[in-house]
This record gives sequence, structure tokens and C-alpha cells, in this order.
Amino acid sequence: MHTNLLLLLLIFFTFPSAWAGSYTQALLKKNLVRVSPAACSEIENKLGQLFYINVDGNGTPPPHAIDPEYIRLVKELQVGGVLPHFKVSNSQYVSLDSMKDSTSSLQNATELPLMIGVDYLWIKKAKEVKSPEDLLGYMGLGYGRGSLDPQRSNQCLRNKGQVEGLIHRTAGVNQALGPTVDVSSLWGEKNFGPEILAHKGSELIDAYNGVEVETVLKHYPYTPDDFNLHTKIGDATISSEDLERRLKVFDLLKTRAPFVMTTHTFNRNVDPDNVATFSPTWASMLRKQVGANTIIMTDALYMIKGIGEEEIVDSMYKHWNVEQNASIKDKYSVYAIRSILAGHDMAFLEGTATQTRTVFRNSLQYACSDKPDSKRFRERIVESYDRIRRYKLANSNLLRRIPKVSLETQQKLFALYWRTASAQTCGDTALTKEISDLYKVILPSLTSPAASAAADEARAYDAR
Repeated sequence: MHTNLLLLLLIFFTFPSAWAGSYTQALLKKNLVRVSPAACSEIENKLGQLFYINVDGNGTPPPHAIDPEYIRLVKELQVGGVLPHFKVSNSQYVSLDSMKDSTSSLQNATELPLMIGVDYLWIKKAKEVKSPEDLLGYMGLGYGRGSLDPQRSNQCLRNKGQVEGLIHRTAGVNQALGPTVDVSSLWGEKNFGPEILAHKGSELIDAYNGVEVETVLKHYPYTPDDFNLHTKIGDATISSEDLERRLKVFDLLKTRAPFVMTTHTFNRNVDPDNVATFSPTWASMLRKQVGANTIIMTDALYMIKGIGEEEIVDSMYKHWNVEQNASIKDKYSVYAIRSILAGHDMAFLEGTATQTRTVFRNSLQYACSDKPDSKRFRERIVESYDRIRRYKLANSNLLRRIPKVSLETQQKLFALYWRTASAQTCGDTALTKEISDLYKVILPSLTSPAASAAADEARAYDAR
């Protein structure tokens, strides 16, 4: 005990800023650390980068501000990414500048650049009112199949991606949680094939890259044909031939996006013991496809609902706890640990601040213990942290901010958004020119993707 105390004091005086609010210190007080305090503290300082978390803005003044509790949480854990949940009211105008102020407060809370996304599913009221003021509810690139519609022309997809990308940048969002490129008959894409989906996905990626917004390919390996994983976890086993066809789209796009999101698919022929989220087999297959630098993140872990009724996942949870002698009662902590052990770099948590702290604390305790997989868990944390850190330090655009955008320009942007939402008008030549003109107003230092080499190549593809 005396030795631990001396090491504790040495770390405190050597790294005082890193020690503030230390979870390691709390674990040491309870005698729960089975590695050196320095090693546990090092893991604590890296672990947060492996979490992509929900941050709440509901009910806090002004309407689109982030709850101060979540700013403290982001600073405390030094998380890798956030999904802001802004309040949208029927009577209020959604100012992109106020959103940018809110996302800036989050970005300023971390030492490494923070990935900031936005997603339709977390903005509750917006779908009830069809008006430009409620635009943000439709903004997430990952919303259903609204963005990547294989039946739309390439020019239509470029226009749509460019406007969505401008909205992201204007709101201070540096990452789009899409495009959704997996092949599924549930959404009607199965008949189009991986080549077409990959080409259409490239159009959206090029458009977003043109305004320096990062993208995420999803959902690996595939989504089921006959049920939605947001509401059910079930057997989605398919033939090996069909599987090879579905995975091809990720192979075709493997160098196009820095992130890939997996999902909770269960295929007994590939891994009879795990859904893809917890499967080293699936993660290894994906890593071989996308290479060493791509960041692999989970889908939302809180999607795994009705756990007592879902035998597939429930058995995995119980078996792992017994095998590890871990006795972790919080299922979401087990989900996060298992997903990272499987090979994911980031675990997606959309719970409350309290729930996120619980997952972080339990994950650190497991890493600093002497359970069967604790050493491997520590190694995985270091490996993923290094991958995330290299990526963030190599991409200065993650922190680049644009000047304040006038209300008039924002309104023009909203109007263009609704025109690109219509399949009848989204590919119009006049619309393409208006988008290009707006680029010059919002991002004068960047070249409009409409004039980029990628767009020229896509136009040549259209002509074939």
C-alpha cells in the first residue's frame, strides 16, 4: 500500500493536470487496481478517445446551447466524438450560428480535435413540422436512405451532398454520419448492386470532402432484409454468395472514408457466438478490407434493446461475465468493453451523462484489473488511441472554422436544401449554379466541388 501511495504522489506532482478528477485515484482508494498506478493513469488518459457520446442540449438556455453538464463530461473524459442533441421548437428559428457556438464550446473542451456529428434520430421534434426552421432534423447524412438514393442522378447527389455539407460546416459539425451504403432489400437497394451503390456513395463523399467534412461508411457488414436493427436484434444469416456481394461495396469504397461504422448484425455462419459488434471475426475481416488507418466505430450500443427477450445478445452478455469473472452489472459497460476487445476503435454511447460515466469507470476498472482479457483490453485501448490520434493530428480541417454567416445566407441555404430534397429538382443546372455561387459566399477559400476534378470525372461517368 505504501509503495502505491508513493507512486501516486510521484504521478500527482509530475503530471498534476492529468491527475485532476482522476478515476484512477478513486480505484486506488478502493484497492481495485492490479497494475501500476502510472499504467492505470495512462490508460485513463487515453480511454476517452475511444468513446463517441451523446451530449444533450434540451431545455437549456439559449435553446441550442449544450447542457453545461455535458461540456464538463467531454472535458473530464476527453472523449473522441460527440453527437449533439439540439432542442428544436416549432416556434423558434434554428440558427446555424447558435449551433456553431454550441459545437465550439464542445470543441474547446478537448485537447485533441473532437469529432462532432449530427443525426436525424436524436432530434425528436423536427420531423413533425415541415419547415426550413426545422431543417436540422433532416440534416444527418445517415437519415434512412434520404441522401443516398441510387435512382437519383449523379448531379442530384452531388448537389444534395454539397448543400448538406455546407450546412454541416456552417453549424460547426465536422463529421457526417454517412453515407449509408450497405446493401439491403429492406430499403430497396438490393436490386442495384454494390457497384452502383459504391459509385453513388462516392458522389456524396466527394461533395462532403469538398467542404472538408469527414464521412463514415455504414453499416458493415450489412443490415437485415426483413427487420430494423433499431427495434430488434435477430438472426440475419444469409448465404455466402449473398454475403460476398454485400461486402463488395465496402471493398470498393475502402479508401474513400476515414471511418466505418459496424452494426449489430448476427450471422451464425460467420460467428455463431456474437453479433458483429462483439465479433473479432467480423472486425478482423473488416480490418483486412479497409487497412490499418481506418477508424472502426460501433453503431449505437443503446440500440440493443429488450435484452431479456433477445436470447442472442443476452447469452453473450451472461457468458462473457462468467468467463471473465467480471460481475459487471451494467450491460452497456460490457457492450463497450466487448466491442473494443473485438477490434473497434470507438464505441458509440448515446446515454445520459451518468450512464456514460458509468461505462467509462467500469471500462477503466476492467482495464486496470487482472481479469483474463484485461491485458489485451489495455493493448487494444493503446492501439486504437494511437490510430485516432494520428488521424486527428493529420487533419487540420477538423478544427477549421468559418466566419459568421448572415441570416439571409442561412435562409438561402435552407431553401436550397429543400430543393435538393426533391428528386424532380435536385439535379437542375440552375440549382447547381446557385449552390456554386453560395460556396463563394460561405467558403471563399475553397473550390466548389462542382468545379473539382472529381465532379468532372463523375460527369464523364454519367455520359457513358
